Amino acid sequence: MDERILELPRITLVSTRLGPPLEMARWLLERRRIPYEEQAHAPIFHAFVSRRHGVGIELPLVRTPEGPWVGLKGFLHGLDAKCRPGEKVLGETDAERERAENWIALFYDKLFWPAVQVYYHFMLDHRETVTRYALDRAPDWQKFLVRTGFGTWQKAMRKGIGLKDFDLDAALGSIGAVFDAVEAESGETGFLGGATPSDLDVIFAALAGPMLLPTDFPAPLPSVEELPEDYREIVIRFRDRRAGILALETYRLARPEPQPPMTRLRSRGSLANRLTESRPALWAARWLAARRSTISLRGTVLAVNWQSVTEMLERDSDFIIAPVNAPRIEGVSGPFILSMDRGDPDLFPQREAVYASLRQAGPGAARDILDREASALLEAARERHGRIDVINGYARLVAARTAAEIFGISGPTEADLVRVIRAVFHETFLNLGDDPEVQARGRAAGEELADWFAAEIARRGEDAGSDVLGGLIRAQRELPLEPQAVVWMAAGLIVGAIDTTATSVANAARVILERPKVLRAVRRDLDDPAAMTRWCKEALRQRPHNPIVLRRTRHATRLAGRDIAPGTTVIATTLAAMQDASVFPRPGRLLPQREASRYLHYGHGLHVCAGRDINDVQIPALVAHLLRAGADKVVSTAARGPFPDELVVRLGETP
Repeated sequence: MDERILELPRITLVSTRLGPPLEMARWLLERRRIPYEEQAHAPIFHAFVSRRHGVGIELPLVRTPEGPWVGLKGFLHGLDAKCRPGEKVLGETDAERERAENWIALFYDKLFWPAVQVYYHFMLDHRETVTRYALDRAPDWQKFLVRTGFGTWQKAMRKGIGLKDFDLDAALGSIGAVFDAVEAESGETGFLGGATPSDLDVIFAALAGPMLLPTDFPAPLPSVEELPEDYREIVIRFRDRRAGILALETYRLARPEPQPPMTRLRSRGSLANRLTESRPALWAARWLAARRSTISLRGTVLAVNWQSVTEMLERDSDFIIAPVNAPRIEGVSGPFILSMDRGDPDLFPQREAVYASLRQAGPGAARDILDREASALLEAARERHGRIDVINGYARLVAARTAAEIFGISGPTEADLVRVIRAVFHETFLNLGDDPEVQARGRAAGEELADWFAAEIARRGEDAGSDVLGGLIRAQRELPLEPQAVVWMAAGLIVGAIDTTATSVANAARVILERPKVLRAVRRDLDDPAAMTRWCKEALRQRPHNPIVLRRTRHATRLAGRDIAPGTTVIATTLAAMQDASVFPRPGRLLPQREASRYLHYGHGLHVCAGRDINDVQIPALVAHLLRAGADKVVSTAARGPFPDELVVRLGETP
């Protein structure tokens, strides 16, 4: 697995490298391409980490922004709660979940612990061998303490694993019964999952590890030749069983390339991100909008009040977009309307295709998914931790699921989809400093996205489908557009569908939650979609997802009485424009009765957001679901580059 194409982790896996439940956790995360930071410890020492976090010592322990997933079952249920339909470990239907729970209970009670006991029963008397493998990636101080105080560690291990009265025959009988059950269920040729290994097969293979010592295990394991003779015979016997062969085949067929060691990002985000969300920045924006129309700053002109911003965006022949956006958009995918100026022959055919396909799909196409997934995520979060990460644990996931329905592409995994979309969005619209690393990731992600769309178009053939992609395919056949334009348009549209929604939901929710009086007023309107739309637009006026919009002058021109040279970058500061008291009286207050046409959240003029109708449904609905679930307090925040990346809120009493 290439670290360069993964997002940096948001979760930490506390592990002992050889632990079977830890291998299960790594494997299931890697199958879903969910990046994680692994903090390895020597056996026994992991207990200090668990106690520091106030949880039991059972592993795996996964630390997430919302709270920990503890133990084998806790991990499985925590992961399942965040997975989209089709990626859930325990299945989708009641029957599938009941079957999975029964197997997992059998594996947990009869396989996992006896197998660990068998391993250490034989290995703890072989000091050099057991420490060589048990201490993989452990901190140096732990390695030192184990090696210098091996006798003490050995006694602690025997006590912790329950080896004082260990009955080898009973343990092997228990493990053998599980192997019998797997063999009976899988038949002569299949797996527990049928013709190919399923997550149940993965769990079995991982938990059976001490009885098989698979060569594909991602951490160093002793070879069969290194084992004590009695243990060697046991391993060979279980390897030769039908269930043992299935487990080893599951490793061969279904074990992804292990994720390289990664470190969770600890960042406050970019300077621009921190400045635009600060109260002083908001006060400065109000002060400027009240006193100035434009400002010149080191050769760049800023339009700051509402009149100058809207005039600039309306004069699309003087203030053009192609020099700003075209190099990045075309470098990532191909020509798209947001890189075209009036006069480009493809602009209006693409616009017609885009708007027709969006009208055909309509914002209602994914409303059932939105309501179902939002409710499920919030209910699980309330039950487990009483808090939720509004961005990566909620809004970004729901937006990805509705985008897959609306646009017709879902990616190999949900983690792949959100990773690729964010990387493309970052390079296309936010890489204003032309960071080469951001550019490289964005272009690589753009190639992935284009490949997904091309494969889906080929799969559909003549049956285009009724989603946005289907509409674009039909429009391309009827309009003067080349075939590649379908991929360019589809990519350009979906890129704004996930992170824009997630950021907007988080920003609106944060503004509302930080103002108790506003929160009480908004709660009264939770069941009124039109009122929620107005509240969200007002909240986003205080913390917009796009505080600036860039253009460049085509020729010498004037704006608000200022002469501007050709080729000058002009920045429409929409944050300041929406603080202009002449248009938004009492700009510091949230007043949902304001005129809707004055907001600039979706741009203005020729290049307004094509997905504004969808966003006007999704953003208020997601905020309403969140507040209805009892969100009442911001617990923590974090940013990642230009993106707000964590907003953990408490889910208190429901209104």
